[in-house]
Amino acid sequence: MEKILENRKKFVDEVIESLEKEKGLVWLKKWGTLGPPFNPTTNKEYNGNNNLMLSFRGMQKEYEDTRWLTYKQAQNNKWQVKKGEKATSIEFFELYDKKTKKQFDPKSISSLSNKEQIDYKNQNVYSCAKTYSVFNGEQIDNIPAFEKPKIEVNYNKIDKIIENSNVPFFYDSENAFYSSNKDEIHMPHQKFFKSENAFYGTALHELSHSTGHELRMNRNIHNKFGSESYAKEELRAEFSSFFIAQSKGITYTNEDKENTKAYLQSWIKALKNDPNEFFKAGKEANKIANKVLSYENEKQPSMKDLIKTKEQIEEKGR
Repeated sequence: MEKILENRKKFVDEVIESLEKEKGLVWLKKWGTLGPPFNPTTNKEYNGNNNLMLSFRGMQKEYEDTRWLTYKQAQNNKWQVKKGEKATSIEFFELYDKKTKKQFDPKSISSLSNKEQIDYKNQNVYSCAKTYSVFNGEQIDNIPAFEKPKIEVNYNKIDKIIENSNVPFFYDSENAFYSSNKDEIHMPHQKFFKSENAFYGTALHELSHSTGHELRMNRNIHNKFGSESYAKEELRAEFSSFFIAQSKGITYTNEDKENTKAYLQSWIKALKNDPNEFFKAGKEANKIANKVLSYENEKQPSMKDLIKTKEQIEEKGR
């Protein structure tokens, strides 16, 4: 774990430096047009914090390739990491079994009762963090040329997400914000944004905030502007909107986002006070993004319905 904390501190120091130099989050530049980072040998996308770390490194190095793989994976395919290239560290958490001293296999306790399975996991299974070193496709010789994905933004699908959220949107404000007391999102009209993508990126950011309502994901969202707790929630919404935008092909720049000095300073302060806050935010943002993306295919209950359901549950519990 010590190595992971050391790698995290080093990475967050670079993020803070980019916030101070770039006046915004460096990975916003164009990564959405390339799609999420993925492993070409498994064809699986990197999620959560690994997505953020690889996207950051990709934009920092101005890579046009979103493929990342280990040295061994490259060798197995007769590709060769270029001399002098430095790897990027990512993290994976695996479950281990104290009793068998091997990676935990759920099938090994499938014959036990539910209570016995819970007791076994509590007594014997633990999470173990591991780091892996990966290289970008542009750092590797003989790898097939990267074919940039043709990503077309389907704004109808994003409109469907907004519609199905059942969170009221009002285009009547100079600034964009989510009111947790009224469960409403207020924004400037779309014509006042620098681009269509900037408008939708902001809408998804505010929609991410709305998931924090106590009857949805129940986060601490009643925070004073400029406070550290406010900065933490802003990071969660920012990372979430990035994941969603990346998934839907939306791209926008820091200029589009119009990050204010106050926002940036609050983020920097929060990360300097606790470097691990970046990774806490990334983990939570992944859950937030998945929830918002699920709206596309499922109409969400209104706040009135959520309150009614809560009251019914409380009534049954009496």
